[in-house]
Amino acid sequence: MKVLVAEDSAVMQRLLLRSLEKWSYEVAVAADGAEAWELFQRDHYPLVLTDWMMPSLDGIELIRRIRASPPA
Repeated sequence: MKVLVAEDSAVMQRLLLRSLEKWSYEVAVAADGAEAWELFQRDHYPLVLTDWMMPSLDGIELIRRIRASPPA
């Protein structure tokens, strides 16, 4: 299963990436909400893990956009 991780902390990115890959998930990592939104628009991610506060686009607005987008 594909997972999109939106996290601005490099340490948390690595931790989540390693853990999710260990559990056989296919992981895409975005450094902020704007990058995550771009990735989400290009591909289908059944699971999105997002930080609450990020530069450019926060986690709340990212989830609002995802929920408002047409289903894949």
